This record gives sequence, structure tokens and C-alpha cells, in this order.
Amino acid sequence: MEPLRGSPEIEYPTIWSYTLIGWREKDMRAAVHEYMGDDAAYKLTFSHFSRKGTYISLHLEIEVESEAERNATYVDLKAMPAIRLVM
Repeated sequence: MEPLRGSPEIEYPTIWSYTLIGWREKDMRAAVHEYMGDDAAYKLTFSHFSRKGTYISLHLEIEVESEAERNATYVDLKAMPAIRLVM
């Protein structure tokens, strides 16, 4: 088996999943809803609490049209005060 080289080939549009980590679920959900808007199709689900209960993670699934849109969404989510980390 040969190791992968370079970037994987991603066909767009595609459903992309982001893991969001923050402190308060309510604040995270509100920030995502404000960013996505009322008419956007997205799925935001609870993932889990950290061992000590300090952090919470949510999964966000959205359809992205291009790599540029995927990367811009990552940057925008990462800039939100309610979200500590985006993966």
C-alpha cells in the first residue's frame, strides 16, 4: 500500500463537516445560526463534553460549492468569539 501524496481530490459541491469546540452550547448555536442565516441548509448536532465538562463540541455539516468557500467558512467560524477551535 502506497502512502497518499499531495492533497486529496475533492469534487464540489460536497457536504463538508466541521467540528466546533467552545464553552457554551447556546452561544455556539446562536453564532452559527447568525452566520448561516435563516434560509441556509445546515445540520448542527451535539458531539460531546470534555472530560472535565469545560468544553463542548458540535458538528456542523454544510454543502460547500468550492475549496475557496470551504476555507472561507473555516476562517469565519474560527473568528467567532463563541467558538474556541474549528477542525
